[in-house]
Amino acid sequence: MSTNEPGAQNPYDPPSGGNEPDPSRGRPGGSPPPEDTGGATHRQGSSPSPGPEQPSPYASGGVPSSAYPPPAPGMQYPGQPYPKNGLGVWSLVLGILSFFLCPIIASIAAIVTGHMSRRAAREGQADNGGLGLAGLILGWASLILSVAAIIIFVVAFGAAMNDPAFQDFLNDPSSWSTMNSDY
Repeated sequence: MSTNEPGAQNPYDPPSGGNEPDPSRGRPGGSPPPEDTGGATHRQGSSPSPGPEQPSPYASGGVPSSAYPPPAPGMQYPGQPYPKNGLGVWSLVLGILSFFLCPIIASIAAIVTGHMSRRAAREGQADNGGLGLAGLILGWASLILSVAAIIIFVVAFGAAMNDPAFQDFLNDPSSWSTMNSDY
């Protein structure tokens, strides 16, 4: 039930009393807190600590600020997004597309973005160097296959042009009509 009446206290707000917490709160039997020894704690057989007691880095809760060393130049603190992760994704996508659309152009683009992605990962500006490597490999594979296909086509076309039977076929137009009569 929600109370929106003026003056009603929210059960999640801290008590409106003084700023000091109740010392007996949370202690079994309401016993008072242990006696303050001025910040020094003594154990039997140990010497007192020299100087005031240092506050715990965990006092505010969570991980102390010194738990993570400062990042190296070009790197970011943990939990922050990396600005150049798109390069690895683009390299992979272009590497896949290079097998289907514009093989030479897409292959070169995949290779270039793959190298840029790997460099960004080495410098700590990205964390997906594996995607860049995959795009790089696919780009090179597609480029090699495309160049091999072009070479095979040129060699086969050159061999056909020098074949005497093909030359006779090209020089005798009457044989061309026999090709279409079968259909």
